Amino acid sequence: GATSRTWRKALGGRPLVVGWGRPVTIDRAVDFLTADEATENDLDDLIRRYLLGDAPVPAEVEVRHSPLAPAAGVGRSADLTSRLDGVVAMLSARITPSRDPAHCVEMDVPLGQEAQGRKRWHKAKIFVLDGMEAYCEGELLLGVECDVGELSNVVDLPMLLAGIDRNRYARVSLVSGEKEMPRIVTQGFLPLARVRDADIAALVYQVADYADLLEKRIFGGDMG
Repeated sequence: GATSRTWRKALGGRPLVVGWGRPVTIDRAVDFLTADEATENDLDDLIRRYLLGDAPVPAEVEVRHSPLAPAAGVGRSADLTSRLDGVVAMLSARITPSRDPAHCVEMDVPLGQEAQGRKRWHKAKIFVLDGMEAYCEGELLLGVECDVGELSNVVDLPMLLAGIDRNRYARVSLVSGEKEMPRIVTQGFLPLARVRDADIAALVYQVADYADLLEKRIFGGDMG
């Protein structure tokens, strides 16, 4: 996870150190210890692949380019809390206390029903920032960013970059993390002046849904 480089060095540089990239909870620990044919990074998969099989232990991830700062960390919340009232109602979402209220508004977004009827949620950070690309310099953009998890040596890059079979507003990006490893996020942007509530709802939902899909694909679970 966030300190995998430190752990690997402390253990002699050889062991494979695995982490979720998020605080460990009882549910996540049970998910990791429970065999599941739909995932590839649970404990049984790692034992089968690296101890019983002959797969080489992945080398440490080498980050050759410094990832950008998270867009949500350089944006601003402006008057979004009141602007998002209609979007919150449309998505049946909920505004939650933000760790950085000057830079973004945080929203828990419901994403649908799992087989057992439990609704999934994903946290989205919503913010405003200035456009810097040609023909939109200085135009206010509405941005949405959702966390997927930390880049590590068990993240399969083809799985991360394979995309999905639906056209959408969201993209995947790599940003700097709070500790040693970069973080995988999904992002999306729209011109603020021309968006309706339905456009914002579509952007928020699609960015959150893409992050949720990547979490399931890469880490084998719903991390919130």
